[in-house]
Amino acid sequence: MPAAVSVFYPRTADSTFDVEYYKTTYMPKCQRVFGPQGMKGYRIVALTSESPYSVHCVMYWESCDHFDKAMDHGGHELDDEIQKFSNKMPITCFGDIAFTNLE
Repeated sequence: MPAAVSVFYPRTADSTFDVEYYKTTYMPKCQRVFGPQGMKGYRIVALTSESPYSVHCVMYWESCDHFDKAMDHGGHELDDEIQKFSNKMPITCFGDIAFTNLE
């Protein structure tokens, strides 16, 4: 069953986030690393200033099992790069896509 992984970057008084680096460097690298392991694509959402998060990234995977296996087999190697675009660690959650009307 297709799965979605949501990554939320906190917005606080002292948080920073370089969306350009995230968009042009980090996420394309994630796609190169994780594509062969079942990552199908992603969307980056710049959230409104009222949100407690500045950015929400949704990654689409073949299944939750594919995501779990990717994380178990070196998937955390990109964690060290987070400091290049954010001074806050993200919150990540994932699950099966129960319904979508998007192609």
